[in-house]
Amino acid sequence: MEYFTALLDMYTLQASVDEAAHTWTVVTADTVDKQTHRTETAHRHLLEKRNNALKMWLENEKRVKMRTYQQAIDNLERLVVSRIFELTKMNMSHTGYKMRKHIGKALQTRSQAIRTALERYNNAACALDPPRAILQWDQVIDYAFLSDFDLLRDPGTREGIQEMSNRIWATPAGRATMDRYFKIKRAEEEIDRLNIEIPRLLTYMADEDRYLQDQCLRLQDSKPALAHQISRYRLERARFYDQHHIRFARLCKRPGVTVSLTTGKVAGTRRGWNGSAVAEALAGDEQGASQIASDVPPSSDQFADDIEADDDDDRDDTEEQVEEQLITLMDTFSV
Repeated sequence: MEYFTALLDMYTLQASVDEAAHTWTVVTADTVDKQTHRTETAHRHLLEKRNNALKMWLENEKRVKMRTYQQAIDNLERLVVSRIFELTKMNMSHTGYKMRKHIGKALQTRSQAIRTALERYNNAACALDPPRAILQWDQVIDYAFLSDFDLLRDPGTREGIQEMSNRIWATPAGRATMDRYFKIKRAEEEIDRLNIEIPRLLTYMADEDRYLQDQCLRLQDSKPALAHQISRYRLERARFYDQHHIRFARLCKRPGVTVSLTTGKVAGTRRGWNGSAVAEALAGDEQGASQIASDVPPSSDQFADDIEADDDDDRDDTEEQVEEQLITLMDTFSV
């Protein structure tokens, strides 16, 4: 192919030389026959050489065109891949303003290079027999993944690609079908996960609301300032609860969603809180209220004075622990 390319260059230069020579050649009556004979002889020799090597000439011409086409593809591929990586880097977090500006200038320069490479590719594609598909500028700048660049799997440009290009997954329609299939599978898995996580979140919100309401009732007489802050914190949390409930209700109306909005039962209790009859009665849990009411100790006449003192100390310690936990909880969510 190098020899064939050199011949093409020589013929091009020879044509330029002959044109310049004929421009300044003075033909007279004495030299016209000699000049005509020389031109006819050169033409006959050229035809004889061309006819003897016509098959080899055409084969090498086809190979050279294919190599030019392959080089144009490689160059266009390199520029497009570089552009994809630069766009990815530009959209990444922790990329400073100066770096983004530098990448933006590089993208502008690369865009002009892509235009030139695209023009060379289209010229090389049209020179083939049969002609290959040409690309438009709008198509190239929309490439975001290498799988979109179908030219990388051109069966006539790389060895071993012929078999893969005939596979269904190598076609754009096949890839689009696979992407849609796996998106549906992931969506089904997500629905199964939502069937677990949404009831958990609803149960947590209901349990937290009862907990804050109970602590507010416990402390409103002994520490009204803390009870007021707990009440404000509970109202603030309740606003977000309403938003979550609205979103979940809207989600349940979508086709294919099987999420249940019923709350579950909390496994265990919060540290320092075993529930109260007041909070559970307000929440509508009559069974829990009756159970806790039955656990309330009888009259103090049945116990000794020292046991009552120990119970008071334990109750004070428990209330202090609960207050510390509430303060820590509010500080955490405030941050």
